[in-house]
Amino acid sequence: MIQALSWSKSCRFWWMGVRPKTLPLSICPVLLGSLLASREVGHFHLILMLSAIFSAVLVQAGTNLVNDGMDFLKGTDTPARLGPPRISTMGIVPPAQVFRAGVWLLGLAGFVAIPLIVVGGWPILLFMVASLFAGYGYTAGPYPIAYIGGAELFVLAGFGWGAVAVPFFVQTGVIHPDVLLVGTEFGLLATLPLSLNNLRDIEEDRHAHKRTLAVRWGHRFAKCEIAALLIMSWLLGFYWSWRHTPSRVWTLVLFLPLIFWMIAQLRHPKKIPSLFLTSLILYILFFLDIISQIL
Repeated sequence: MIQALSWSKSCRFWWMGVRPKTLPLSICPVLLGSLLASREVGHFHLILMLSAIFSAVLVQAGTNLVNDGMDFLKGTDTPARLGPPRISTMGIVPPAQVFRAGVWLLGLAGFVAIPLIVVGGWPILLFMVASLFAGYGYTAGPYPIAYIGGAELFVLAGFGWGAVAVPFFVQTGVIHPDVLLVGTEFGLLATLPLSLNNLRDIEEDRHAHKRTLAVRWGHRFAKCEIAALLIMSWLLGFYWSWRHTPSRVWTLVLFLPLIFWMIAQLRHPKKIPSLFLTSLILYILFFLDIISQIL
């Protein structure tokens, strides 16, 4: 049981469960939305930005823990899985306890978002309720999103459009086309790790009756999906730079070798797991490029 662990080991255990390597996927788009808003209105609202960041991180962390516990309970995650170890498979705490911890974090996310709801009104309330239900329903409930092939749209909407639009809207009261452009770009980039995982786990998911798009349409479709996400993200980034900072377009050209290398690696199944970290590095590179243009 978790009580047998020291305090430091217990913290490391739960920290591993929230998958910290993926947390930039919720932090970065909120920062982008906040900085775009400050450029629009001429001032920076720290409290609203922090509320949006912590709420987004808690939604992601809670979703990850719900996913961790529920996948184990459904038999999807086993000790033989190819990816990083899940805490439910370690046998330190019952998977039901991991699941409950995720639900608590989702509830805390709703509480932390109260300043956003007070300022933004019913549109933000509606988005937060949808986010919490989606976080829970990603792998739980009668029709789990991840099991019926709808996870990509969930990531695009939550980690792209919503994560950029919410901090922008609460500070400006409007939605600018640039917000949708940036939200789409980073939503597509955030979908990359999920698509890579689905390609990696295609056989295991098929046996567990997890009907991801990769399982439904096969290896070739999954590889084409990943290539399309990479290319479309680059095109959107290029278009942003061309519209706002034409002198910085050359930076996007430097990303092309890495993108083409990633697409080429898809032909080698054993190299696909290593592309997960590369996709996160590419995400950060796109983030730093656009931040340097906003500031």
